[in-house]
Amino acid sequence: MESINFTKSEITKPNLYYNSIITSMEVYASKDISLKAKKNPSVMNLSFGEPEFGPPEYLLEKIQSEGLSLETFMNSVKRYEDPRGALKLRQAISNWYHRHYGLTINPETEIDNSWWG
Repeated sequence: MESINFTKSEITKPNLYYNSIITSMEVYASKDISLKAKKNPSVMNLSFGEPEFGPPEYLLEKIQSEGLSLETFMNSVKRYEDPRGALKLRQAISNWYHRHYGLTINPETEIDNSWWG
C-alpha cells in the first residue's frame, strides 16, 4: 500500500474553497424543526431517552447529605454524553492543532470525537 505524505504548508494552509451547491443549501426541514424545538422549553427531548423522573424517595436524603441539590444531581446523572463527544477532549484537540499547526478549529462545530466520528 502506498503512503501519502503531506508537506507542512499543505497541512497549515488548507484549501478554503467551499462547494457553491453546499453553501447555497437551505436548512433541512427536520433540522429546522429540531432547532425550534430546542428553543421551546415546553418540548421534551426524547431523542436520547433522558428521563424526566427523579431518583427513588429513599435516595433524596442521601443526595442532600452529599451537599447536592436535586437539580444538580439530576443534571449530572440523567443525561447522556454529548453525541459529539466530551467538550474537554474536543477543546484539547482544538488546542493541539493550534499549537502544532497554527490552525484555529472550533471545538463546538468542527470536532467530533464520538465512537462513530
